[in-house]
Amino acid sequence: MLGVLADLTENRRLSFEVAGLIKPFEGEAYTLSLSLVSVTNTLGNRFGSEYNDGSTLTCKLEGGNLEANVQTRPQEKSFVEGLVSGTTFDLRVTLLDFDALYQRPIFGSVPETGEPVAEAPATEPVDEPVVAPPEDVVVETAEPTEETIEEQELVEEPEAPEQAPFIEELKEEVVEESIPAEVEKKEEPKKDPRKAREKLIDQLSETVGAWRTSSAPKAPYEEEEEEEEEEETQREIYYEGEESEWEDPSKPTTPWKGNAPPVYTSEPEKGCGGPFGGCLKVAVVIGLIFFLTIMFITLEEKDLGDGPTAQLKSREDTYMPLALKALAKKELGEEDLYYLRETAEMIRKRLSLYYKGRDYPYQLNPGDKEQLAKGYAWVALAVEADGNSARAWLYDKNSRRKHPFHLLDDWFLIEAKVRVALRRPEKLLNEKDYWQVKALDLSGEKFKDTAYLLKLPSLERLYLANNRIRNLKPLSALKNLTDLNLNNTAFNSLSSLTKARSLRRLDLSNNEPTHLILLGEMKNLKQVTLTPNDTVLPQLETLKEVLPDLQITLTKPAGQLP
Repeated sequence: MLGVLADLTENRRLSFEVAGLIKPFEGEAYTLSLSLVSVTNTLGNRFGSEYNDGSTLTCKLEGGNLEANVQTRPQEKSFVEGLVSGTTFDLRVTLLDFDALYQRPIFGSVPETGEPVAEAPATEPVDEPVVAPPEDVVVETAEPTEETIEEQELVEEPEAPEQAPFIEELKEEVVEESIPAEVEKKEEPKKDPRKAREKLIDQLSETVGAWRTSSAPKAPYEEEEEEEEEEETQREIYYEGEESEWEDPSKPTTPWKGNAPPVYTSEPEKGCGGPFGGCLKVAVVIGLIFFLTIMFITLEEKDLGDGPTAQLKSREDTYMPLALKALAKKELGEEDLYYLRETAEMIRKRLSLYYKGRDYPYQLNPGDKEQLAKGYAWVALAVEADGNSARAWLYDKNSRRKHPFHLLDDWFLIEAKVRVALRRPEKLLNEKDYWQVKALDLSGEKFKDTAYLLKLPSLERLYLANNRIRNLKPLSALKNLTDLNLNNTAFNSLSSLTKARSLRRLDLSNNEPTHLILLGEMKNLKQVTLTPNDTVLPQLETLKEVLPDLQITLTKPAGQLP
């Protein structure tokens, strides 16, 4: 599986080819050794509801340069919160998909199973009983004897209401069907007595139900003169036992009003009242049309944006391998510069289209910021190799980063600078890469948080000019730092620098530092650069008396901090 994923990362293929290559590995569980790069929350995804409200881990696989995204479950929140960038851990995962845009696989975490699932015991097949076809049922009825007739006469029958003639007719029909005819059976076709009895019972049930629901002591089939004079009303079809919504309470509520019993087929048609009534249908149709319109507009805009992006990506894939070979050389020729410049330009244009409309860093996830860091590294290397001709791609006239690279925050800016220092813009960085960096230039990059610099323990030269720096205490932990440039940083308090004992050269020009006498606590300091102003000039004589061996360089005031 790792071999297939590595091949897909290096060689771009069509979507159906990717699906065919990863299909044998989908659904299988693997235990991988991963190194965390970044974490973000998962609000919704297309791989399954079990990953909703979980986390998305951007990791790299140990022992290789393969990068992957891992979807974790909400139950693993405590485990994820305990991870920090660079942490190595083992996780049981399954392959979900391959992201063609970022060229990385997508895994989903799989819960550890404590015990193997027991197989269900095999059951012996049970022969189903063979049901013999029903034979003609012949119901024999005994002729009534004199004793039974006498007993029937002794039973007192309840007084019947005015509908007695109708009951008597039904009884006569039952008696006639139950008493065998004197004629031969061959002359008439046989009748099923069970069906006849069921039919009679249903008719009796309907009749009794009509009497109970009727408010007038009238027979259910008795015609009423008042009903003949009524105007024709809209016909209702309703379920049995349901009361009519338009029924007049002053009139009898018999179910069929002198007509044959109705067939109960559907719910009453109540205009907008039914679940699919007229008004609701209109609302559903309007909503569907609105939804399809929005979808069509969205897809059209996406298609318009994907065309140029796809062309740029194709040209980028053509030039990038040649540009990487050029970066491995110590000296670049004209052809090498061409490949590097073309690759950087394609990447810058593609990222500008992709991040169009996003103006703030919080609108990007860690994966997007990492792609921006790689793009920044490519453009910065082109600027470094080609001089000022490519500088306009990265900075405007005021030396501020252009769109979309202005979306990089402090940490991903450091990542981009490390890639530039290593001359490997596409590399997945690890802890050893940060140890190799000895010089870092963050001048004019709107850098603020110096705590991120602790990831670079071998740093010797640091340039922070033209930034708004407020806290320099983390720099005291950089034991190898010898050169520090704080030109035009509005930094005035030296108390936080006194513990940076390894400093030899310090640039405080275009600032108004107070208590310059504190520089005496920095025993290895050999040179300091200052700008003469109302704050510095009164302290110079005292500083020379306390530190006679300190070389003091005075510079002219520069422009104000942008």
